[in-house]
Amino acid sequence: QPENVQFNYFCQFNGNVMNDNLREELGIAKEDLMAYPVGPNEAEVLPSLGFKVNADGSVPPIYHSPLTQQMVNTLKSHPMIAAVVPDPAPENEYLYPVIGSQGWTRADYGPVWIPKKGATISLNPTTWDLYNRAIRNYEGHHDAYLGSDDKVYIDGKPADTYTFEMDYYFMMGDNRDNSLDSRYWGLVPEDHIVGRPEKVLISFDKDKNLFNGGIRWNRILKSANTGF
Repeated sequence: QPENVQFNYFCQFNGNVMNDNLREELGIAKEDLMAYPVGPNEAEVLPSLGFKVNADGSVPPIYHSPLTQQMVNTLKSHPMIAAVVPDPAPENEYLYPVIGSQGWTRADYGPVWIPKKGATISLNPTTWDLYNRAIRNYEGHHDAYLGSDDKVYIDGKPADTYTFEMDYYFMMGDNRDNSLDSRYWGLVPEDHIVGRPEKVLISFDKDKNLFNGGIRWNRILKSANTGF
């Protein structure tokens, strides 16, 4: 995993609420921190999930936020924190491709073979579901289709195989549970990639005033590809 990859977590406080000092210490943006309301029925199952329920049945505050592993370690060692619990990936989420992704989740996705220029695949209903978007939309065979006989037709003729004309890429966001990436909209052809980020020119903290910590000097002119 990249060092700063983030996953969603629930964090529970010991009778207190998240304050701005702790939030800033962890580097959590205000819009990424959400209070999680707990209903009466949910309180009964919280202890089995690792959360704290008071003797009177009340539940200390629970928040939801994307966190890096370093943030998780800091929270777990903090005296104000009662629990830090990973947010499980939902089932039956809309993932790419719609049919072939049945049983996949955002956390357990695939396997998916990523096409490269000159590589040949066998054509059948399974591979058609995975790669028809590339064949039809990106490689110019707009009339290609899967027939009722489960055969693929390209340029009006039945085809048992297909050889890709371009390299493709699978895009994955580092905010892993909140990224609309290739898990949702599929593979990216090489001719859609227009450049590569090299340097961070300037970086702002949108939760702070420009003249009171709003400029993140520690990121300016740093490599945009640290660790890769």
